[in-house]
Amino acid sequence: MKLNKGIVVSLLQKINRSLISVDGKCIALGICPDEFNYGFSYQYLSSSLYDGYLGIIIMVLVLENDNEYADLLLEAEDLQVNVEMLLKAMINHLEYIVSSSKQISHLCEKSIGLNGLSELFILYKLTKKFCHNNKNILAMKALIESLFPKIKLYIYQSTVSEDCSIMTGYAGLLGAIINIENQYLDDLSVFLGERIACLQSDKGGWKNDFHTSLTGFSHGSAGIVAALSRLYQKRPSQPVLEAIIKALCFQKNEYSTLDQIWPDNRFWRKRNQIAGGKHINAWCHGAPGILLSTIICFQNLSIINLKDAYVWDSIKITYNSIRSCNFEQLCCGSGGSTFILNMLANSNIPLSTKTERLCEHSKDIYLDTINTRYQCGLLPKSFPISSSNLLHPSFFLGASGILMLYLSLTSDKYKDIMPTILSSGIIDLK
Repeated sequence: MKLNKGIVVSLLQKINRSLISVDGKCIALGICPDEFNYGFSYQYLSSSLYDGYLGIIIMVLVLENDNEYADLLLEAEDLQVNVEMLLKAMINHLEYIVSSSKQISHLCEKSIGLNGLSELFILYKLTKKFCHNNKNILAMKALIESLFPKIKLYIYQSTVSEDCSIMTGYAGLLGAIINIENQYLDDLSVFLGERIACLQSDKGGWKNDFHTSLTGFSHGSAGIVAALSRLYQKRPSQPVLEAIIKALCFQKNEYSTLDQIWPDNRFWRKRNQIAGGKHINAWCHGAPGILLSTIICFQNLSIINLKDAYVWDSIKITYNSIRSCNFEQLCCGSGGSTFILNMLANSNIPLSTKTERLCEHSKDIYLDTINTRYQCGLLPKSFPISSSNLLHPSFFLGASGILMLYLSLTSDKYKDIMPTILSSGIIDLK
């Protein structure tokens, strides 16, 4: 299916309506689920890549550097002006942090993973390839580079956290820095790998905020082992290899062959998940994230056995999750799963004809859904509800991520961006 410029413009316009300019400054708003009132409410968005406005900045910067589609931004009113204001606000904040080593802790207050510090390194890598003439981006890159030694020192001295996850912990930071050529970050990568290995439990999992070992990509072993596999490829060490092997065994043992699920131990007991159909299969947890980790590990190591039954099961479950999901965002919706099967189809992994068909059909399902909604005057959905008006503007939960995935599925020029972001930088830009 070819790219539909009308869909791109509609999403850009929707994103721009979430940005409000006041007295030369711009704020971003998102309509989010309200866990207290069991409804939805407007919330101010932070600069987060996961659920804030950083994804909007990346999306606009990438399109600005595309001669074929840059003009589409002009149809989204003052979107580019608003994004420049958001970018300047980020630069001012970074300048404040750089001015004092005591402020480094502010970068890490929320987390050091994908939902925190790591997003700066992902932004650094993306803009280094796609954005060359923007003065604000050049200033941003220089500020981030000046933080390398300070962040290394801060992480070395900070021993309180035991969070190793992609989303909030050490693996997220490891993935984000592992492919950046810098001596400070090379040393920090080795340190992070050793720390992750030391914090692994005897069963092969890791502790987290949910007080139980998880298997998913965002909070569990799948994301952690993916980051470790890239580190091992670059800097082989026995402790890291042993941690990888233990984690893969843990993942395999957690899989229920009978029920074909990896139980989500964050919220429900296993028997309640199966009986109530409450198990999650998405990028964040379940088969799609496990499959993403398998793809990464296969590309980095030679110890992955693709003939294991759970590998084929993870492909089937991922495909079925796309067919049954009724919202298109990347984290918990069909977007992340579609990206993963599309990435599998374009990998060096030998696939059967049946698997190739599943991958191709999953892409068609996702694009048909977006195209059908557009023809009916609707937009893709961020949340599993009937209204498509509640389209969050962020990357992982909403419109900017859906738009970047749509572009990557319909144009080869964007195919590098999604793997880098959805792997927290573990997969490098080509």
